[in-house]
Amino acid sequence: ATIESLTQKKVMEKQPLLYDLTELQKDANKQFKYSADHTLKVMQELYERYKILSYPRTSSRYLSSDIAPKCPELLDKVSGISEFSEAIKIIKEKNHSIAKRMIDDKKVTDHHAIIPTDKTPNLGELPTDHTNIYLMVIRRFLAAFLPECEKSHTEILASAANESFKATGTMIIAPGWRQLYRQSDDKKDVLLPTVSKGDLSKIKKVTLKKGQTKAPALYTEATILAAMETAGKKIDDDELRQAMKDCGLGTPATRAQILEKLIGVKYIEREKNKLVPTSKGEYLIDCILSESLVSPELTGNWEKALNDMAQSKGKRGEYMEKIKTFTKEVIQKVADDKSYTIGADQTIYGGCPKCEKGK
Repeated sequence: ATIESLTQKKVMEKQPLLYDLTELQKDANKQFKYSADHTLKVMQELYERYKILSYPRTSSRYLSSDIAPKCPELLDKVSGISEFSEAIKIIKEKNHSIAKRMIDDKKVTDHHAIIPTDKTPNLGELPTDHTNIYLMVIRRFLAAFLPECEKSHTEILASAANESFKATGTMIIAPGWRQLYRQSDDKKDVLLPTVSKGDLSKIKKVTLKKGQTKAPALYTEATILAAMETAGKKIDDDELRQAMKDCGLGTPATRAQILEKLIGVKYIEREKNKLVPTSKGEYLIDCILSESLVSPELTGNWEKALNDMAQSKGKRGEYMEKIKTFTKEVIQKVADDKSYTIGADQTIYGGCPKCEKGK
């Protein structure tokens, strides 16, 4: 193969935003398989009983300007945690302050992001799950003090046998905040060899694979929390996801209870870390008939309208009229439908011998 072109671009990766409850529940599920409800209970204890983390039921991932000056003091309180001693030493020696994008009064409503308090933690008194959750929050807090991660993004175009080939890869030049996450992230980076335009590269092996696209994976608690946050729209960007949070399903404080309720009434069930619909749940969806009624975006829009009213941006009368109209349309549709649905636990024995329906 002949190297036709080589493009290298420096990319600066920003520090991740601080934790709100939903983001913390997602990461705890990914790393430790904790349910959203369990993570909330642990967080509540770390806040109420141990008093080492701030209020957990928050939907903000930012800090207000009055909290920013207190951050160096909070940093001192966690400096005794040996796991982070190297990172804290770098922050203090280079006099790093918390990233400016973490401070935004407009994006803090009732409560700011989850951060450590001014109480010195005693990790020895914490149960294992409490320690795991606590260290997740501290790691995210410290990452906000470290510089951006500097990467080199490389793209190589080569030609062989009248065909074009492309290879892309990323190399970390200066880890910055990623030094706190390096162990889990190193495996994801594809390293490419050093080449120049015009170089000849020997092809040792060619492998062609045929496959088919897979159906979307079943939800885990982490992925369904992300979907609830944005009413089913797939948004990876932290800041865009924040902009969508007023259109989400539920609130950070209620999403865990929603999942537990669905499991409790046996509409869904846990299979290891997956959430699987039951026959009862599928039967319910069949009976609803209306596609719009089962759309996450519909509920998201309702939530947004309620939130707008709470901020004096919407009128209750107009909202209720829309709800009434929609309800009448759905009921009429069900009334007009002549089909019937077999229940989740029913057995078909045959059609009616009198009217012959069902044959």
